[in-house]
Amino acid sequence: MALSKGRKAQIRNIIAAVLVVFLLGYKIYTDLNPTSPVLDIFSYTDDEVVLQAAAYKRTVDGDTIVVTMNAQDVTIRLIGVDAPESTSCSIQECTDAGKAAYEYTNGYFKLGQTIYLEFDRGQNDKYGRTLAYVWLSNSCKFNDFNDFKKYNFNALLLQNTETRAKYYSPNGKYRKWFNRIDRLKNIY
Repeated sequence: MALSKGRKAQIRNIIAAVLVVFLLGYKIYTDLNPTSPVLDIFSYTDDEVVLQAAAYKRTVDGDTIVVTMNAQDVTIRLIGVDAPESTSCSIQECTDAGKAAYEYTNGYFKLGQTIYLEFDRGQNDKYGRTLAYVWLSNSCKFNDFNDFKKYNFNALLLQNTETRAKYYSPNGKYRKWFNRIDRLKNIY
């Protein structure tokens, strides 16, 4: 017995719907279980993470700080995140979310606090700022997603403010983890 065109179309639609449900379920599962060994394999080890100690000096913006490093003040732009504008902007561009990101960053650090900078491929942006990941500890598991969420300030800013994950080539070492945090924020 041959199936009619309409019946064949129904079967194709059902198969497509089942496939979509499966893929969405898998995506939700991987977002909620971010330490899955299949998903968190990186091409580096903790030994390959090189940190530069610095002392926090002040906050410029939610995603920009000034540190003292090698007896010089250095402006650091956080890699992987983009906070709404809060300073040096017109009234229309400054937002409450930007001010909240600034206050979070400014309130998190203490003057002179030791932080650890990790650099990626690109050292400076077009504004001359030094690009870095800011670590709060130099003794965590750098290739562990849970430690990343806990000890990487860029990730903390993303988790606790209306900051969003943002990739600027070529600095993408933790890009997947920033994107995962961004997706998790939007689920809840």
